Parts: sequence; C-alpha cells; structure tokens
Amino acid sequence: MGARFLPYGRQSIDDADVAEVIRVLKGDYLTQGPAVGAFEREIAESTRAPAAIACSNGTAALHIAALALEFKPGDAAIVPAITFAATANAILYTGASPVFCDVDASGGLAVGSAEKALALAKAKGLNVRAIFPVHYAGRPADMLKVWDFAASNGLKVVEDACHAVGAQYKDAAGGDYVPVGGSSRSSFACWSYHPVKHLTTGEGGSLTAHDPALAKRAEALRTHGITKDAGAFVNKDRAFDPATGAVNSWYMEMQDLGFNYRLCDVQAALGTSQFKKVPRFVERRREIARYYDSELKGTPNLVTPAGDDVHRRHSYHLYPVRVDFAQAGTTRGRFMERLKEQGIGSQVHYVPVHWHPYYERNRNRWLAVETPEAERFYAQELSIPMYPDLTDADLKRVVVAIRSSLGG
Repeated sequence: MGARFLPYGRQSIDDADVAEVIRVLKGDYLTQGPAVGAFEREIAESTRAPAAIACSNGTAALHIAALALEFKPGDAAIVPAITFAATANAILYTGASPVFCDVDASGGLAVGSAEKALALAKAKGLNVRAIFPVHYAGRPADMLKVWDFAASNGLKVVEDACHAVGAQYKDAAGGDYVPVGGSSRSSFACWSYHPVKHLTTGEGGSLTAHDPALAKRAEALRTHGITKDAGAFVNKDRAFDPATGAVNSWYMEMQDLGFNYRLCDVQAALGTSQFKKVPRFVERRREIARYYDSELKGTPNLVTPAGDDVHRRHSYHLYPVRVDFAQAGTTRGRFMERLKEQGIGSQVHYVPVHWHPYYERNRNRWLAVETPEAERFYAQELSIPMYPDLTDADLKRVVVAIRSSLGG
C-alpha cells in the first residue's frame, strides 16, 4: 500500500468536535437556538471585536457587509485582482461595481495601484465607497497603508479575512499587535469556516464589527431583514396588545430586504469546539511554514512566500510558493501532475477575478487598472500542503517531491 495522499488543505476533526455535534443533535434546537450565540461570543472574544454575526458562509458575510453599507448602482469598491471571486461578487450582488487593482509580490493588495483604481473610477463617474483588502493566504494586507488611504479618501474598509483566522496586525505604527478583526478602523471583517480554513463549521462564515448600528443592521440582513426588537418597531399599533400594553409575542417586522444567511446550531457547535484549538492549529501552521522556508530555500526556480514583518503576523491558511515553470522547463499542469504521482496535492490561488468568463462577458459592470503583478503572480503561484495534521514525515515527503521535480 502506497503512502497516503496529502491534499493542499483539509479539516482537522477530533472526538471532542464529534461529541459537541452529537450533543446538539440530541438537544432541542437544530437551528435558531443557543449554540449560535455561543459561537458568536467565541468569535468576538478571539478577535476582540464587540460584535460577531455568524452566517452561512464567507460569501454571505461579504454580501451582508456590502448590503449593510448600503451599496447601490453607481457605487464602487476597490478589490485586489488576486482573490476568490466572492470578494468582488459580493459587490456586484448589490448593483455596485468592483474596481480591480494590482497586488504586490506576496499577493496582497498594492495601495499604490488602489490609488490608480480610485482615480479611474472617479473619472468614469462612479462613487467609490469602500476598499476590500484581502488577507491573502493568512498574511494580513498592509493595513496601516490601507487605513490611511481609506481615511484620506473617505472610504470604508471591509477586510476579507476569510484566510486569516489567528493572524495579527498593528492598527497604529509602533502599537501592539491585535487580532485581525480587532481594529475599529475597519467597518467589517469577514470570515470563512470552510473545511480547508483554520477552523471549520462545514460551511459557514461570520462578520465582526465595531459600530453597533452596523452590527445590528448586519444581523437583521442575515435573517430576512426581520427584527424582533420592540424598540425598533415601526408599526407600534400592531406590535403591542392594546389591553395589556405588552409586546405581542408573535410580532416581528421585515424592515429591509434581507436573506436567509443563517448558520444552524449543529454547525455552530462544531465551530465553538474548533475555536478552542485555533491557537494550536495556528502554531502548527507556523511551524510547517518555518520548515518549508528552511528546506525549500535554494530550490531552483522557486521562491518561498513572504512571512511576518514588523506590522503583521502570518497565520498560514496557505503556503503559496512561486515557481518559474518556464525556466524550470515544464508547465504548471505537468508539474502538479508530477507531484500528484508522488501523493502530493497542490492548488492554484487564484485566477485573476476579471479573467473569469462572466466578468469578460460583462465588462460594463466593473473596472480594472493594469494588473501586471497579479498576472505574474497567477502564472507562478502554487499552494502546497498546509494543515495542522501534517506530520514531520509528511513535510519531508512534500519537500523531497518538490525539490526532485525541480532538479534541486
């Protein structure tokens, strides 16, 4: 029997997680029960954000953020070209326009290019409302520059933190590190709990917010735009019993056009259990990155990814190497197949969003400045196995396979 296949990412589930799910399955509530609130408190505590709103997936979180900021046709938001399509799609869902900017050599949003994107959008008559930096691979974007740029231009900041559970940044030069999502300089941070991420709820996501009004609006949009808050009711003559003056127990009001983006209690129970292991998961990911950094150094035609610096600490959702496939005398497809034959999985993150056929067919719905670095990054990027359950022997297999395939 051959060695087990190592995918680029996977969930880490143990008996404690299974027990928590079973406990909820045997309880009274499978959805809209207390487990979701407990999960939200865990999220808020871990990010130091005063409010967390759990939802059905990371895409829903991004969409809710755009809705809560009241994006509409004629509005625009700046997005890096290297990201999962959902970051830009969430803007399109509201009728607003994504404006794509370039990335730096690490795949993170390049603020200099964002300035050009802002100028382009204004020249085209769009009202640029926000910027959506992506914490690509778990390495925070250059947020000090992003926040300064946003403040100078009256923009809101929505962090796509779907890769960045457990990552940290500074929200002031010379200040202390805070968890991603812990800065009030952003309107929202948006999270994903897909199985390849740092923790999983199966599918699932959340938003964190510091502004109580925005948090309340996001919570309502997550559940059809409905509120049961008596203090917020519009039609009070319908809300209260005329004989007793008490709120009618059944009464609710749909005050906005929202969505059913709820997370169920079964998922929330898994998420709460998983959150307890996040510090250990992140430390193991950082250990794996240190091993790869050391063992892949000097491999011909390969560059290891950027790590920590004085403003940010990486949590390594991905380990994205850059390979000059042409110089190595191969193609990416052939190289990935060679790794697969040795039991090593890999993936590409990502095709530049505006290259997808939907975007190419609908050029009137978005703008883009020149993105040469994004195009180079896409041509060379390869994500290799990165998840906590990888053993030291597994890591050695990955390195041997890569080095042998590149002649190192």
